[in-house]
Amino acid sequence: MILTSLSIGVGAMAVSIRLDLRERTVFLLHSRAERRNQLLSTLVRTDPLTGVANRRFFDESLPWAWAEAWSNQSSLGLIMIDVDHFKAFNDHYGHQEGDVCLRKVAQAVQTAVRADDIVARYGGEEFVVILAASTLPQVQNVAERIVQEVRGLRLPHSALGPDATVSVSLGAVSLAPQDQQGSERLVELADRLLYAAKDGGRDRVVCGS
Repeated sequence: MILTSLSIGVGAMAVSIRLDLRERTVFLLHSRAERRNQLLSTLVRTDPLTGVANRRFFDESLPWAWAEAWSNQSSLGLIMIDVDHFKAFNDHYGHQEGDVCLRKVAQAVQTAVRADDIVARYGGEEFVVILAASTLPQVQNVAERIVQEVRGLRLPHSALGPDATVSVSLGAVSLAPQDQQGSERLVELADRLLYAAKDGGRDRVVCGS
């Protein structure tokens, strides 16, 4: 009787151990798959050179931010950033140093923005920042910090002169969504203001609403 009970107990324990091992194996496999999916998701939305969000993520995020601003009856801010005379920088220092420059500028932009702002590489030497629920003075304040952070890098730009350093031009805008307007209106206006900053001498912010 005792031996039978012991046999049943040992058998039940063995089954329990097997089930426990199986559950742990399933859990580990699930965790690995989840981490892999998270990594793939991060890679899909990240610019591999600079580490900030990529153009695809920006294109997907802006309409959502615009719709949220519409729903909350708030303003949405956008800053477009262009590295001044970047072609001359590349021609003078080479593309590897150009890549280093873009990475450092991206880090400077990331340092200057607020925790909830979205920084993305728009293309080439252009970056963009989405600022939810932001008035024009708030957007301008972030934009001015970006200019200062890039100046603070003091990256030499000898193609422009012995004492020249890398700078950026910015177009900054804040709009409250209205009827018949889409988020492309925000991009158009920010882009126009960016070119006004470049035409105005570069290394500056031009704002509008």
